[in-house]
Amino acid sequence: MNKKAKYKDIFFLFVLFIFLVISIFRHFSDGYILTVNLYLGFICLFITTVLRIKDGKRAKVFLICLLMLAAFNIISFTVENISFGKSAIYNVGIFYFSLPGINPLFLFALGIYSAIDYRFSIKIYKIAFGLSDKEANEEYRKTTELYYKRFSTCTMEELDFALKNIKEYPHAAQEALKIVIEKRNEGE
Repeated sequence: MNKKAKYKDIFFLFVLFIFLVISIFRHFSDGYILTVNLYLGFICLFITTVLRIKDGKRAKVFLICLLMLAAFNIISFTVENISFGKSAIYNVGIFYFSLPGINPLFLFALGIYSAIDYRFSIKIYKIAFGLSDKEANEEYRKTTELYYKRFSTCTMEELDFALKNIKEYPHAAQEALKIVIEKRNEGE
């Protein structure tokens, strides 16, 4: 992992930590209530920070999930209840919590983080919200057919060159290339 990505992740974790420190200070100085959402935010931030120290790639996934959970007010890093619409703080016994809603501050932070590291974010979003197994299989079949048609029109020299560089092709193309070569060898 490069230094730029490392410092970006550390910067976002540091900003979230500052929000938590301010929230704890405001709890003791101004009497703000600490909700279960804030405690969950602290635990998740601690886990993400430990993962960041040990394994950067896994921490990136956790950081995106952390910002996503905060964007929907499932976890929180501030004592202020920031959200679109009505999201009051509820009391159940000794516990206080706020209902999920859209938190514009962390939705904005998620957008900034995703824009800065857009390649990794797109990869994660595709995994999370990507194609179903049926759709993925259909897409793979179509891609294999496309490569099969392309390789069928190639000369034997071109196929030999493609076979030498087979590792550079996607898996669907490798499969199509092998089928075309087998059919050509049977035809000889």
